[in-house]
Amino acid sequence: MENISTKVYSDLISEVSKDCIPFIPKECSNRNNVIFTLLNPTDLHDFKNEFKECVGIVYKYLSKSEEGLKKINNLLVNISKDKTWEGSYAELVAYAYLIKNSLHPITSVDITLSSEDSFAKEFGKPNDTNLDGFIKDISLYFDIKILQDVPMDIFDGIFCGIRKTLKNDDILIVPKYDKSKGISDFQKNYKDLFLELYNALKTGKQPSIIRSKIIEGLSYDLLFANNSHMTATLISPYRHAKKLHTQFFNYGNKFLKNEKTLIIFVISHLYNRSINFGPNFYRAISRRFFCQYMHSDQKYNTINPEFVGTETCFEITKKLSAILFLEDKCLNKSGTDAFLYSNPNADNPLIKSKIDYPQFNTPLKTYDDFIDDNY
Repeated sequence: MENISTKVYSDLISEVSKDCIPFIPKECSNRNNVIFTLLNPTDLHDFKNEFKECVGIVYKYLSKSEEGLKKINNLLVNISKDKTWEGSYAELVAYAYLIKNSLHPITSVDITLSSEDSFAKEFGKPNDTNLDGFIKDISLYFDIKILQDVPMDIFDGIFCGIRKTLKNDDILIVPKYDKSKGISDFQKNYKDLFLELYNALKTGKQPSIIRSKIIEGLSYDLLFANNSHMTATLISPYRHAKKLHTQFFNYGNKFLKNEKTLIIFVISHLYNRSINFGPNFYRAISRRFFCQYMHSDQKYNTINPEFVGTETCFEITKKLSAILFLEDKCLNKSGTDAFLYSNPNADNPLIKSKIDYPQFNTPLKTYDDFIDDNY
């Protein structure tokens, strides 16, 4: 017998697709945020309507081909699962945006190329290079990712619990940690980290810094509402960009060596809680990745010893043509905001002339090519 989550989700999908309905698991999870939000239409009616529209746009377009129909069916199934909903939801949002707004149609989805076409082989991934789509009009391959600072999301959960337990919403807590630490270090110590921070604050003291004894190198900067020295530098998007930009190298197995490549990052309140995303952050992290290494001979294997290639960091960054950030506004208003940044040092540039400029029905919130800021 199907549970209520499965029925609500299946009914919604059948309203939109009409004909070929994907197989939805009998125990459709309501622990993922898409299903949970669909179960609360009174509070979040806009999301249900936005989600239906999104599914409808993508289904209508992709179902015209066998490969497209398979893709949308897989996405809808994976959105219903605990472990795959985030990435699949991000893909749905990105496809819907491109279909609705780009004047250049998606030619094909789920592209498979040789591992030698990208840095997949050098990253120890000898299998094929898989990409989410290809736009023939502008000879552009693209891949879709979620943008997350996973340790920061873990900390956000801890800090939310601290403020609730102390009944004090006027505490600003900013963690500093070694970015080389594995996510599991923070996950397995979640409870202990919470208690450590709680015990340091429960007496009413207002320390400016707390150093963790549980994880080496972890500390917290703290500011309180009655502290006149509260400053925005602690939550600076530029500091956040400096810390996170090296994560973009992890997608090197998607950067094509001889073709234009676009990475699309989808940001959504359904899975993003970080306070440091936004236009200033998008520009800062893009510029750092595109321009920071241009005067450096640093080999990438000094950052990631598992990389078996001889390329420098700059040589790898030159293979990414552009980055598109999509802000999913489904929870509070309709539409998706888009911010596009092209690489001024790209070997395969997104834009060679004004003729190549990607055309959109809905204007981009930002487009920057860093031509006058490339140093």
